[in-house]
Amino acid sequence: MGKKKIIVTGASGFLGFNFITHVVDKYTVVGVYHSHKVELPRATSQPLQIINTRDVDNMVDNIRPDIIFHLASVSNPNQCEKNPGASYGTNVRGTKNIVAAAKSIGAKVVFTSSDLVFDGNEAPYSEEDTPHPVNRYGEQKAEAEQAVLEYQHGVVIRLPLMFGPKSPHSGSFLQPTVNFLRANSPVTLFEDEYRTPISSRKAIEGLLLAAGSDTSLIHFSCGEKISRYELGLRICDYLNLDKSLLVKSKQDEVEFPANRPRDTSLDIRKAQSLGFNPGSLDEEIKWVLEYI
Repeated sequence: MGKKKIIVTGASGFLGFNFITHVVDKYTVVGVYHSHKVELPRATSQPLQIINTRDVDNMVDNIRPDIIFHLASVSNPNQCEKNPGASYGTNVRGTKNIVAAAKSIGAKVVFTSSDLVFDGNEAPYSEEDTPHPVNRYGEQKAEAEQAVLEYQHGVVIRLPLMFGPKSPHSGSFLQPTVNFLRANSPVTLFEDEYRTPISSRKAIEGLLLAAGSDTSLIHFSCGEKISRYELGLRICDYLNLDKSLLVKSKQDEVEFPANRPRDTSLDIRKAQSLGFNPGSLDEEIKWVLEYI
């Protein structure tokens, strides 16, 4: 029996590239990208405008994948707030196109959503909690989730703040933070914004677990609630950098185009019941710092 065929959207992005690199020996992989051409060793890459219904239909019909891992998104909340029409096309219409094409051949869809579908007022959030986003990005992700959940072979996984090795075109919040600190430049971090971050390799474990599960909605995270400022302190500890460069700030002291929820910690008991091991946040941070 041959390897299953998969399509991975967002192949040039941070999660998509890391995911393909990890699973290329397990699956026959076609990675698709929007504007940043990417070379994928031992995998096929091709451009795709996911907002173009005909292009998506043709690609899925030609490849006939067993699973589509839909990882592409416009994930910067401020960008979504400033240009909601463009981000809606990718985040919502593109997702609906992927689901419709998958439905035509019975392929499974594994879609990555975000902890930012929640308002941050009643954390930690479980899968039973109703989304209540406070910005356009969260609204778009929540709408896209519904399109996936209405499909019998659709799976939504919600992911928090992610960190990991860079792709050729994008990285995570760790890289610029470390670069600033190494250059003896101050870094301002919120002490009152809490997340339950996850490393890319643990997120990939979650994606693979979700692909083999009959569960339609799963949260994955490290399981540890931490502020951005506390994350900065740990980075300084591990790399022996100057903690005095870290500047504490509060959310209401800074204006952003998009509202920011204060605490979107995710409850991962459901994922753990399916066999997910979140590991140690400290160990995951140390692992990523080896690549910086």
